[in-house]
Amino acid sequence: MVVEIGPVLQDFTIIMVVASIMAMISYKFRQPMVIGYIIAGMIIGPYTPPFSLIRNFDVLNLFAEIGVILLLFVVGMEFPIEKLKKIGKKALVIAFSEGLGTFTIGYFVCQGLNYSLADSLFLALAISVTSTVIVMRMLEELGMIKEDASTIILGVAVIEDIIIISMLAMLQFLESHLGSHLLHLKLEYL
Repeated sequence: MVVEIGPVLQDFTIIMVVASIMAMISYKFRQPMVIGYIIAGMIIGPYTPPFSLIRNFDVLNLFAEIGVILLLFVVGMEFPIEKLKKIGKKALVIAFSEGLGTFTIGYFVCQGLNYSLADSLFLALAISVTSTVIVMRMLEELGMIKEDASTIILGVAVIEDIIIISMLAMLQFLESHLGSHLLHLKLEYL
């Protein structure tokens, strides 16, 4: 796949201009800049009528995935294992109870909407994932990142992400190796 650099640079320019404007508006209203960035994405995204402002979604999705990987890497660097050991039991109990509660509610809502068992499990797990990066950025913007409560919040978010993403990977493995029909049968008897 060959991509011309001109349209990609044009897309990046549009993204940076709209994101900057929305960040300034967020700052003016004393709101977290993350909210401005999300709104900027909605404004320039492919589903905003009457037309999309950007064209190279494949290239931008690739950069977005790289960005998420780098952000999560930074979260890992800023949250050493010693901190996790220090708050481990507390964070583990909170993460399990919060994750299980969110998963259970999501599962029953999906079942109430007549989704299949496998779809209900995937969706329930997907909505159980905490946005650790956004939580971390919000705490940094508020100047609370060094406080003890923030350490517990981030510890819970990290543990929750590890648990839920591991469960999503296992469910995807079962789905792909056993096939959706077998998965439906096996899970219905649990």
